[in-house]
Amino acid sequence: MKFKDYIDRDFDELNYTSQNFADYGRGNISDLIGEIADDEVSIYYSGMIDWLNEGCNECYVNDAVNEGLVNTNDFDIFKAIQCGQHKQNEEGLCSDLDNEVKYGVLWNLKKEIENATDEQLGKLTDFVNDCDFDDSNRDFEDCIQEVRDFVENGYMEV
Repeated sequence: MKFKDYIDRDFDELNYTSQNFADYGRGNISDLIGEIADDEVSIYYSGMIDWLNEGCNECYVNDAVNEGLVNTNDFDIFKAIQCGQHKQNEEGLCSDLDNEVKYGVLWNLKKEIENATDEQLGKLTDFVNDCDFDDSNRDFEDCIQEVRDFVENGYMEV
């Protein structure tokens, strides 16, 4: 089974956010969340206006203002929108953090597991599903190493 088939079968689609975790891949998970959330903020006015008009995104802007993330003495609506986008991005990342980190870990280990058998991938799936990656204070590298140790220490042997 190809790695991509494995990811699609057992973990739905490897999404953009998980790839970001894999790409950033070094450091404290909460720091990575902040960096990824920053990178997803619009830099063009048209993108900011479009985002503001979608759903109830103004509530994120209001939250950002109420939490003091926006300078109200020198108010800039576009900076306020960007702060709202950042809040929404962080919330989205944290809402499914365990799975996002799992996908990112597996993506980092794709070369090491790409030739695994179906039975080995099943054991890896069980192991990864039992791992607790919901702690944003962990280092992403430690999460990768936890799974790498499982793979390298022969626990995937059939």
